[in-house]
Amino acid sequence: MLRAWLRHRAIRLTVGLSVALASVAVTRCASATLPDKLSPEKILALYTPQLDVALKRCAAALPARFGDVIVTVMPGHDPPFELDVSRSLGRAIVPCVRARFRPILATMLARNSITYGAYASVEVGPRRARPRVDASFMRLWLREGVVGSVTSARLKARLPPEASLGEDKCLRLRGSPAFEEMVNEWLERDAKRADFGWSDVLERQFSIPQDQFLGAWVTPDRTVLLWSRTTGDSSALDPTRLCWSKLDDAAMARFSGKP
Repeated sequence: MLRAWLRHRAIRLTVGLSVALASVAVTRCASATLPDKLSPEKILALYTPQLDVALKRCAAALPARFGDVIVTVMPGHDPPFELDVSRSLGRAIVPCVRARFRPILATMLARNSITYGAYASVEVGPRRARPRVDASFMRLWLREGVVGSVTSARLKARLPPEASLGEDKCLRLRGSPAFEEMVNEWLERDAKRADFGWSDVLERQFSIPQDQFLGAWVTPDRTVLLWSRTTGDSSALDPTRLCWSKLDDAAMARFSGKP
């Protein structure tokens, strides 16, 4: 009864109580309280250092470069995981990564109860080695875009790393943190970010769901660049999309300033 009472009181401790009193209450009832069940994301995070070491060993024989692997754990599937290796690492690394990741993930699933999918991004190489977007790409992209279903050779040759260009003139970009940072750096260099206060207006005007909208930039030639996630669940590792639309003078003035 005493332990049950202490547990009842510990749950209701307020911020005003001293840290010492809170620690005593938690210590006394710890033996009667089971640890919280870890989420799949936290379980996967515990194994990420092992995955990181495995990836570095696979990359050791390759020329120095930067890249990442998106790991998707899918309990109940065969195999129970998928690996999305960035093109910057090259296809030659894939068999090694798969062979080294498989026993680590098998151990994780054998020791932990995971009921739904989880994602993680494992990087290799220094962040300073991340590829940069060709300075001429923005000009070519906005001028040429897509003609029918054929993209000009000049534009294709300057595509940002891990990007593809669709017939809708939008770029599809890798959604892992390292490559999102690369996109951010590029846009901050070549355009001006629209004030966050315009987000609601931009979402409505361009029909972008609020949970998918990542930001907008405005270029000097009256173009707004709209960055969003490509799927409805808005996972942190979903691919992203960058589209552009021409603005009239009034819209240009609005989105270039404070709301």
